[in-house]
Amino acid sequence: MSKLNRRRSSSEVLRFWVWEVWLENRANIKLMIGDALSFVILMSIMSAGTYYISWMPLQDESRSVLETIHFWTTSAAWMWLCLVVLVELIVASLTRIRRRLSEYKLAFEETRGKDDSAAAVDLGLEESDPQCADQVVTEQEEPEL
Repeated sequence: MSKLNRRRSSSEVLRFWVWEVWLENRANIKLMIGDALSFVILMSIMSAGTYYISWMPLQDESRSVLETIHFWTTSAAWMWLCLVVLVELIVASLTRIRRRLSEYKLAFEETRGKDDSAAAVDLGLEESDPQCADQVVTEQEEPEL
């Protein structure tokens, strides 16, 4: 295999891997993008507020009060953003776990049903055979002494 083919195959693998990650984690990725945008917007607003306060023609006492209010408002906004991000992350993770558990449960029930019919076929019995159910039941019963 030439180096060009190896590079092409590895880039195809990477492309499919990125696509698979996107499909599996679409909701989480959208949340992360939304949270990043919220962070950038909040940071821009707070920076603009700080810049505006520094250029306002105020006395030192009034500027100090305004900066204190701006500081606590900024702190509250950052705490709110962190809380929202954590709640979104927890909800998304729990939803994903719940969905996967239900998928595993369905897959387990399907394979369990297939295993029972496969056991009857391994015994040489067909499902349409009326003796099939009797023979399978008699194998499970304990022999009489």
